[in-house]
Amino acid sequence: MMKTGISFHCYPGLTDDAEIALMKQNGFEATFLASEDEHLEESLAKLRAAGILCENLHGPLSDERSNANDIWRDNDRAPVQFERIMDGVEKCGRYG
Repeated sequence: MMKTGISFHCYPGLTDDAEIALMKQNGFEATFLASEDEHLEESLAKLRAAGILCENLHGPLSDERSNANDIWRDNDRAPVQFERIMDGVEKCGRYG
């Protein structure tokens, strides 16, 4: 059966614990995180302890280093985006 999910770390000003409490109070059972989240390992541990499934890690999109579409372009930012994507894939494998 599909779980009801909502984004994690998208609510400025809320602590992880407050965000998790609100997720549980409102019936959410799953979430996702950014693969480049600074506190990925800690956040995953908190979610697991609360019984909330992290169903996926979002790959990198756009910032000052590269843009998601750079992967398809012949420019000096394409290898940067490729490495960022591969880092996200490695993290998915590591954290399952």
